[in-house]
Amino acid sequence: MSKQFSADSEETELKGSKGKSQAQLLVLLLLVAVGGYVYFFTGLIKPREERPRPSSHRLPR
Repeated sequence: MSKQFSADSEETELKGSKGKSQAQLLVLLLLVAVGGYVYFFTGLIKPREERPRPSSHRLPR
């Protein structure tokens, strides 16, 4: 009887860890989707404008 109980508890632990990893994957996917939406469909994230660098004045040889 105790062996049967321990086998059932192992199955429950495996199902619990699988559910936890699926939940974490879902959260990660949701964060990537929200980040992509904000980047592509809103103007909240904009690339920085580069300032023109001063040209270096070198003397001709």
